[in-house]
Amino acid sequence: MDILHEATGTAYIPKKGELRALMDVRDVDIPKYENAVDDLAKTIITEVNKIHQTGYALSGLSYIDFFDSDPQYFNAANIKLGQAIKDDINNIAAGIGGKIDNVDMMNVNMANLDITTPNNPTLSLQDINEQYRHICKGTLKIVIEGQNPPRVLQEGVDYYVDYQNAKIIFHDTPGDIKNAATAGNLRLSFDYNATGYSGPGDGDNALLLSQLRNKLLMQGDVFGNSTQTVNQFYSGLLGRLGTERNEAAKGLDGRVDSLKQLSIRQNEIMGVNLDEEIANLIQYQHTYQASARYLTTINTMLETLLNM
Repeated sequence: MDILHEATGTAYIPKKGELRALMDVRDVDIPKYENAVDDLAKTIITEVNKIHQTGYALSGLSYIDFFDSDPQYFNAANIKLGQAIKDDINNIAAGIGGKIDNVDMMNVNMANLDITTPNNPTLSLQDINEQYRHICKGTLKIVIEGQNPPRVLQEGVDYYVDYQNAKIIFHDTPGDIKNAATAGNLRLSFDYNATGYSGPGDGDNALLLSQLRNKLLMQGDVFGNSTQTVNQFYSGLLGRLGTERNEAAKGLDGRVDSLKQLSIRQNEIMGVNLDEEIANLIQYQHTYQASARYLTTINTMLETLLNM
């Protein structure tokens, strides 16, 4: 919020003084620390979700977000648990699954596509094979062959993936996906967890999550390598805040002392000391009386000389 001149409506921007200091705290200092805390929250959300998605809950589900992964919640003020965790704590993926395998699916055809929604045909991987429900994030590659060159589809643009249910929902307004599936030119490859959840006694993923506290995640160097743990970054942030507070307090004390000295000096120059002034008047009075007596004596001497 700006301060406006009542007459002109233009912003008033003070150059110095207490108001300038308050505005600097509002516009510079507080946002600086807010951004640092938000970076910390975003890193925690990202790293925890990354590990949590690879684990398995008691229900056997995988690829569950521990924190809500919507970007609007990637800050300290709005951070919140994922909906699946809020609904049921048994969805916390504390266990780790088993073996990762790769599959290369050639000639995916129309029989595998659900075209109930024409522009968004859906491919259910677990309907093809129950093991495919545990598809590994970031490993999916979809290619339309029969073109020169073959067209590689982009996740988030040409399709998106429901990892919890192992479904691929295509964006297919021109119908290229259905045409490729009809011609047998749709090809998929991905990694998946072949053995799935290894049992309720498996807490290995929870151990991996706990080890994040000792992992270097914050404060990248010039080479892009993280140099601090979460605890180190937060401790450094508090230390920096304390140092700046102490420096500000010392600066204020120094300026207050300087102001007091200037006030004393001003009073010395401008003030009137009545005792000192009375002493000066008495001194001037005695000086006048002595001068008058001297002149009287000289005058008497001259008269005596003239009368001789």
